Amino acid sequence: EEVDEETKEIARLIRLLNVKSKPALLQQACAGLARAFIQTPARKESLISQHGIIPLMEILEVGKPRIKVDALILINQIVRDDPQFQQKLCLVGLLPLVVQLGFSYEEPGADAEAEAAAVQQQLLAEVVRFVAEICRPQSSTLALQVFIACDGLKVLSSFLEKEVLFRPVAPDGAQRDGVPRTASPSLTHLVIDSIWSIFNR
Repeated sequence: EEVDEETKEIARLIRLLNVKSKPALLQQACAGLARAFIQTPARKESLISQHGIIPLMEILEVGKPRIKVDALILINQIVRDDPQFQQKLCLVGLLPLVVQLGFSYEEPGADAEAEAAAVQQQLLAEVVRFVAEICRPQSSTLALQVFIACDGLKVLSSFLEKEVLFRPVAPDGAQRDGVPRTASPSLTHLVIDSIWSIFNR
């Protein structure tokens, strides 16, 4: 019965993954799914079977920056240490969307509000973490090939030109909406390690 309740809750959260949903509901859905997949990794398959990937892609395309961050935190959770799921996301076309977010990032202007600038910084941080996961030696070979075909090396080099990467970001060990973030190197080190991994695979 407990499993059935968990299945129903995951299905409910996936239904909330609609770019037309209220931001608070989208944030609730992304955080709830991330927590569920941490507790039961096998449940990630629900995103495929219940058609949750396409809505996530729509959020990355047209969602507001804050919601894009929430979606990327969820995506980073489901691809971590899972080459098979990385490959599945490549096959549906999600990886190029994340790469495009890296290309389209612009440094906040001096007159930008602090909160908006922080959101943009977090957005780039999540993109860097996604790219670093794809470039790890243990990750999907297909995912890496797709990444390179999407001008991945160019986006990696562009990351090193972003001043924001050299500023402190919210610690990965902290939690966001109850979702624990695992510790990782600085964003700059992630980019450099990713470049090194590509040329040594």
